[in-house]
Amino acid sequence: MADLNNNLIETDFDTLTPDNVELELEKLKLIDSNYDSDEDERDRIKLTGKGIDFRALKAGQDVEFEYEPTKEDDNYNWDDEIDKIDYKKVYDLKNSEVIMDQDENGISKTPFEILRAKMEDISPLKDGGVVKRTIVPGCGLPITPGSRVRIHYNAYFEMNDEPFDSTHLRNKSFEFKLGAYEVVSGLDIAVSSMKKHEKSQFIFEPEYYCGKFGCEPRVPKETPVLFEIEVISFVEANAFDNYEVSTEQQREKMTLDQMLKICNCLRELGNDNYKRLNFREASKKYRKAIYLLDNTSVKNDDEEKKWIAVMLKLCLNMSQVCLKRAKPKKTIYYCKLVLDLDENNAKAIYRYGKSLRMLQDFDRARKFLLRAYKLAPSSKEIADELTQLDQDVAKYKNLEKNFYAKMFKKEDSKNEENELKLKDVDSLDRNKEIITQKLVEFKNNDKMKIYKVQMDMFSLDILNFIIKKAEDMDLCIRQKKGETNIMQIMKKD
Repeated sequence: MADLNNNLIETDFDTLTPDNVELELEKLKLIDSNYDSDEDERDRIKLTGKGIDFRALKAGQDVEFEYEPTKEDDNYNWDDEIDKIDYKKVYDLKNSEVIMDQDENGISKTPFEILRAKMEDISPLKDGGVVKRTIVPGCGLPITPGSRVRIHYNAYFEMNDEPFDSTHLRNKSFEFKLGAYEVVSGLDIAVSSMKKHEKSQFIFEPEYYCGKFGCEPRVPKETPVLFEIEVISFVEANAFDNYEVSTEQQREKMTLDQMLKICNCLRELGNDNYKRLNFREASKKYRKAIYLLDNTSVKNDDEEKKWIAVMLKLCLNMSQVCLKRAKPKKTIYYCKLVLDLDENNAKAIYRYGKSLRMLQDFDRARKFLLRAYKLAPSSKEIADELTQLDQDVAKYKNLEKNFYAKMFKKEDSKNEENELKLKDVDSLDRNKEIITQKLVEFKNNDKMKIYKVQMDMFSLDILNFIIKKAEDMDLCIRQKKGETNIMQIMKKD
């Protein structure tokens, strides 16, 4: 508690946070709100020890500060960004409307006066603090508070046709939670009035942007700004956000409908990341939803149907993400989960077959793809995959035929005269017979210690046969260190 100008101001130091500490210190006259000394000088003042002990401060004890006049300026240097600017893109983003000096009737006005005349006041207090003009109408309902929103924007000062801030120049959209005070109030108000795919212009008065003092040197004092905003996408994320801050007891009492809403929210967030080709983040969202739903029980048949419908969507999405990330084994895992719930799901059967092709298990891949084609004969995706399978099979058969003579290579070059040569084989039907014969010759030849097998020259079926036959003949199999495509066959000592 402090006595300031004969008025008692009570401060609860236990509730101080990084967001309100400066305001509380101003109330106690520990920080002068009118203080406007050189910013570099303020950076050279630091607290000693472990920082401010607010309870000691409340008791009237002193706080020590330390001044470092020799400390180098470590502020962000905007000059470092000069070389990264795409000047062609800056030129393309120029906005002539912010430098007009006459309206349509030839009357001299400032650019923002001309623009304001075409805009609608959408500020909550109707004080003209945020005005709007729609350029491209959106679709659907306005964005609800709590949604995760992705936007592109360009920001301009009056009488400067080049943007001082732009997501387009950064080649990256801006994402925030609407109504959560993560951005300036003007941006919250503006986006809350928009719809999906809408593009609009807004003018923010200083009180709705950076305040009357601005954010110098980038935003001057008492400067209104023009924002051109385009909504890329948004996801209503309130359900999941509320779940994240709930207690264990609250989570245990949640109904199936509540959990389904949370899981659908995660699925939408995953879909949004998938559309941006951010497959890793999409995978995290889908896996989280699958985990939550898998640990949710159902009470009757109706609830089970709802549970299955959402789980099918999640597992199918997850299988697609795994395919995009070239992880066929994980794709098969999630396809199996789908087929446990719906044995005739064409998408899951198709992705299962495609994954088997990627693993070079061609015979099984063909069975799954033909099964999928029977369920969805008009699918171009399945037809293309069958064509790709035929091409891969022909490729590997050709490799087997051309490189069969080089199937085995000896480790020791000194024993080259004892290397067994294989004749080219016209018919691949004799492959297994020849493999068996050569393994017997290798085992009975005391001078030969190691055979090498070029794994990328053979199909999965042939490699599995080599491994099984070698094990049956009491030979050792290992992968050569540092070479992922070399398999070694050795005799046991």
